[in-house]
Amino acid sequence: IFNKNSATYKLPKESVNFTITSPPYLNFFDYPGNYKLEMGWLEHAKSTRGLKKIKDRMIVCDNVSKGLIRNYREAKRVYRDVWLDYIEEKLNQNIAKRDFLRRDDYDIIVRKYFDDMYKVIKNVYRATKPGGKLVLVVGDSLIVDVYVPTDLILARISEKVGFQLEKIQITRSRRSGIRRSFKLRETVAYFKKIK
Repeated sequence: IFNKNSATYKLPKESVNFTITSPPYLNFFDYPGNYKLEMGWLEHAKSTRGLKKIKDRMIVCDNVSKGLIRNYREAKRVYRDVWLDYIEEKLNQNIAKRDFLRRDDYDIIVRKYFDDMYKVIKNVYRATKPGGKLVLVVGDSLIVDVYVPTDLILARISEKVGFQLEKIQITRSRRSGIRRSFKLRETVAYFKKIK
């Protein structure tokens, strides 16, 4: 077991047969906060400051520190996609229309999430043997009334780095926490490394 950052930790090239992961959902779920008892018991964090440090190293979600996102605003994009450009533009439009929001940086959070995931998937591809598999369990999101098809964008990223999509399977339906009438899904996406 390696307690490492999956975006940067270099396993030997083409050494992995199978990877299964459920990356954080893009929308509000504070993993370190929700598991603070376990984090303390396992001595991963001894204070809320320690939990914040862990959260800031994770794949970003909309509960990340504002300072981290403020610093990321000027960073060069890692993954470009016209679909994400459209989503960011719609987020900016919807943010401008609202009188009060918990955050006004959702567009940067979305960009950083997919930049982070691009790094992880690219690193997994490097470590995967030809014929090896990647399985992603992920949910889509509704952020400031903008639908973000996380599973489909991650499928595009996976294909861009070289995986072949085998299938996407919807495993359950759920409702948005903000707009209960809006249906969301959780999916499992299956990929194979061809060469």
